[in-house]
Amino acid sequence: MRAALIGNLDDDANYVELTAKNDPQIMAGSGYTLASTGAVKPAPVGTVAIKGVTNLGGGSLNLDLDMGPNVWGVEVQVSTTTGTWVPAGYFTDPRNVTPVGLTPGTTYSIRVCVHGSSNQVSPWSDPVTHMAT
Repeated sequence: MRAALIGNLDDDANYVELTAKNDPQIMAGSGYTLASTGAVKPAPVGTVAIKGVTNLGGGSLNLDLDMGPNVWGVEVQVSTTTGTWVPAGYFTDPRNVTPVGLTPGTTYSIRVCVHGSSNQVSPWSDPVTHMAT
């Protein structure tokens, strides 16, 4: 079992190196500690914007986001009252950001922020308004 675990970890490390194209700043953003003794800061998480909202029915919306590559998670908040934001989900797949449990026929303001390594959090996006169906 130990050999299998080490093999899986090696495969994961190789994947991170290939995806990052050996850029230490991007690798540091993966959450791994680099073996290098140099202090490398992770690539910045950047900003996020909501490009589009699609109704999926049943009180769920799918968000199309514009964000940088160093994102681990997406936090979504919704509002039906000016200035009152409530959590609508935390998503670890930026291609599948789909808040559910919304009330059909209700118009929501929606905003998102993204999270990256080293506790980086982007500013909140500009809100967009959309009606859930």
